[in-house]
Amino acid sequence: IEQNLEYEESCKHHNKKLKELEVGIKLKQEVINQVKKSEIAAQALSDKHEHRALELENETKQLQTKLKQLQTNMKIQEQQYYKLKDNVMIDNDMLEKEQKQRLEYEKLYNSTKEQLENMKILKRKKEYELREYESKRKEEAITKENLINELNILKANHKKVTSQL
Repeated sequence: IEQNLEYEESCKHHNKKLKELEVGIKLKQEVINQVKKSEIAAQALSDKHEHRALELENETKQLQTKLKQLQTNMKIQEQQYYKLKDNVMIDNDMLEKEQKQRLEYEKLYNSTKEQLENMKILKRKKEYELREYESKRKEEAITKENLINELNILKANHKKVTSQL
């Protein structure tokens, strides 16, 4: 009876750990979806800003590489999960490893999300700088035109004064 109680307690513990792994897999899928959304956003930005296109392309390639790594790791973890589900007696070291990987994926997700926000901020800054630059160019063109007009007036006045002399 005591062994059965210990076994039942062990099963409860392992079932709890299995549920944690299920949550981890769901979180990893969310990370993959967010990375895919980041790729789409990066592509849209590269279309609008040719100057940033190479940088965004490199970032997209890095995200794609990370995505492939995540997908590979996720497949491996899914295989491990099903093995563990079939065999409820799992090793505590494996659980710690899975939890560490889940934390790493969460960090990667947060980092990717932060990078996307930073790209959006940089885009707005560049758009503002472009508007400022265009405004200055218009002002300079108007000033140049006014100076040319004043010069022509001065030339005309000079011709009048010269002819009067």
